Amino acid sequence: MKLNTISLKIKSVFNIDLWQEGLLCVIYALLKDEIPFTMAFLIILILFIKHKKWWLALFFVLLLNLPINDTSPNTYIGKIIDIKNNYYIVQTETHKVLLYSDMNLNYDDSISFKGEYELIEGKYSNYGFDFKKFNNRQNIYYQIEANDIALIKEGISIRNIIYSNTDSLFVKKFIFNINSDEDIISSFINSGYCFNSFLYLFLGLFSIFIKPKTLDKFELILLIFFGIFYHFNFISCRLLLNFIFKKLKLNNKQKSGWLAFFSICFFPHNIFSLKFLLPYGINILYGLKYDKNYVTLYKLLLQSFLFSQVNLILLVGYKYFSKILGFCYLISIFHYFIDMTFIITIINNCLTIMDYFIIYQSPKSIILILLLIIHIIIPYKNPKVLTITIIILMYLGLFFPFASVSYINVGQGDSILIKDYFNKANYLIDTGKESAYKSLDTFLKAKGVKKIDILFITHYDSDHCANIEILKKDYEIENVVDYHFDKIESNFTFYELNNNYLDKNANSLVLYTMINGKSLLFMGDATTENEKNIIEKYPLLKIDYLKLGHHGSKTSTSLEFIHSIQPKLAIISSGNFAYYQHPNPQVISTLNNLGIPYLVTNDDGDIEIYFTSLGEIIVSSNKKISFVFNPNIFNHDIIRAR
Repeated sequence: MKLNTISLKIKSVFNIDLWQEGLLCVIYALLKDEIPFTMAFLIILILFIKHKKWWLALFFVLLLNLPINDTSPNTYIGKIIDIKNNYYIVQTETHKVLLYSDMNLNYDDSISFKGEYELIEGKYSNYGFDFKKFNNRQNIYYQIEANDIALIKEGISIRNIIYSNTDSLFVKKFIFNINSDEDIISSFINSGYCFNSFLYLFLGLFSIFIKPKTLDKFELILLIFFGIFYHFNFISCRLLLNFIFKKLKLNNKQKSGWLAFFSICFFPHNIFSLKFLLPYGINILYGLKYDKNYVTLYKLLLQSFLFSQVNLILLVGYKYFSKILGFCYLISIFHYFIDMTFIITIINNCLTIMDYFIIYQSPKSIILILLLIIHIIIPYKNPKVLTITIIILMYLGLFFPFASVSYINVGQGDSILIKDYFNKANYLIDTGKESAYKSLDTFLKAKGVKKIDILFITHYDSDHCANIEILKKDYEIENVVDYHFDKIESNFTFYELNNNYLDKNANSLVLYTMINGKSLLFMGDATTENEKNIIEKYPLLKIDYLKLGHHGSKTSTSLEFIHSIQPKLAIISSGNFAYYQHPNPQVISTLNNLGIPYLVTNDDGDIEIYFTSLGEIIVSSNKKISFVFNPNIFNHDIIRAR
């Protein structure tokens, strides 16, 4: 009798409908990274107070903003709680930290180590993978290059035994989620969806032979076993929660509300991830009884926003792909005991084929906003038409209606993309160094670039030119300009202002162009001597947007030069100051003394300037946004006079 009473009380608690509050909390959590904290707080607070349980939603928000433990770790003893492709995650007494070491360690090993803790570095990017943010969202803020590692105690766990007895990359990929790639398919694998899919595949197969009550017992045993195996991570806990929801016969709205509550309370960092956003969003849509085509539209937007690409197979056939993931998990279990190399080869080839169904481009633009507004307003609301329209626009690269200049965050180096409106023409100035190619490639694909009309190479230092050959392989490049010239006319007209010098840096191309009546100057690694010659030759030259020479080094950017050309904004493309000492404090002092605002790619990430008839919109990866009003479109005749 008491058990029935307790059961009824539990059910009555779970019958509380939290879906609106949960949804608002998730929206808030996403917005606070995209717009200033106070603005996001006010917007969501206004929505909260319209609901009866607004105080509960506000409580969720406060949970999302608990102060982080930002003090540096001071202990050097911990346990290996996770293994990644090139680092370990260690739980010390007070912190979770990344540990880099070549030593072969295993799950749940207790170790001591030496080294110096550093904050995790990351590259701000509008479209690429942000390693710092990825770890911060898991409450990991510090890393250490460890040495003198000593094994205190070997781990004693099931996953320790399995991991230590296999060298198979396939087993490590699907059972332990150890995978270095960052594409969509790899993200599904890394997020733990393989076990999720395996569970439902297993239950589906055995439901043919086993009675429902017995099958429920098997499911509960499996969930508890894998919860222990994965140390009750987010996926295993979510599946256990779903099992409880199923027993309590909750509807989709109730499920989504309690999933949000559970996630915010116990796994707040996971609400930014694919493993939460995909099932939560689908539950919400089904709970609100939306057409299944809205689920497809949601998956499209989720893929494109998280990865700046869309895999069409995952879009229309995720149900079948999830079964393939479950099958891969099953094969990896068999492969642990017997050789399944032949089947694994077939699976890997099939997964590779899926790459041919990827459409690259990020639809983050005013075009998407307009499409969504039109879809809401027009009487005939067909989400399938909207989905197909977005796919076509992505494929054609038509999501960017304005001419733009993007200073790509490639670390210590230069790479600048100049685009004409609606992808009519693309020009790239320099390629960055070899290690920066992934950042460059991700950015170009997100912008829908397939062809580069002109690749300008300012000079042949590796941090400006190292990726020429791989770019030629991956993109259609019509023309490479690495020589001095007077004038090149294309969709934009480019002028080169420098003369020939013997010194490599001094011999950099110095490029000038105009977009919507605004002047832009790109200095390469030109020196103060070059600057002196330029202002002597063009004494009336004025610049709106200046890319400083040599990454803000003191060998460039003289007081006389800046005073003469009077830039409205200076951009510095540089790497970590601790390593390169760029930008030089003397250069920053010059800019400050003359009242010239500046942005630095190392601090601000990708810096994009969109040119409209009303003015320029300036956006950086760390959410600095400015609008420069342009009441008069004027023409500069300075260069034409040469």
